[in-house]
Amino acid sequence: MSDFVMYRRLNDTDRDSADGEDTLPVWRKLCFALGGAPFQITNNVLGFFLNIFLLEISQIQPRYVSLVIFLSKVFDAFSDPTCGYLVNKSPPSRFGTLKPWILLSTPFTCTAYFFLFFVPDLSEEGKVAYYLLVLCLFQAGISVRFLLDSIIF
Repeated sequence: MSDFVMYRRLNDTDRDSADGEDTLPVWRKLCFALGGAPFQITNNVLGFFLNIFLLEISQIQPRYVSLVIFLSKVFDAFSDPTCGYLVNKSPPSRFGTLKPWILLSTPFTCTAYFFLFFVPDLSEEGKVAYYLLVLCLFQAGISVRFLLDSIIF
């Protein structure tokens, strides 16, 4: 028997199925779905508009745009497990283990998201370095913020 089924049988009294098998109520499924909406919205905005913004507004060559996006994805592949490790090893505070990480990463992530759509007055190479840095900082903030939402205890 899986841990999830044991948890549901010990701690939840409502049953939705007629055959007696434990299932999640629809309202809980909707709450889980709505909790992931901000993460998906930011990913969709970046996926749809970042290329266009970097190419047409920032006037960066396509090869540099693809380099920025590729290197930020490589950085994200390493930042997710790193953030998970750091959160797991952080000592509990009076606010808990996860709340300080969430509260400190949210303004950081919002600021990085704002500066992601800002055009600095730099050379093309400077813009590439700027957008790579800001996009990597944004990916790290997103890793901390939304990785914590998916942790199951």
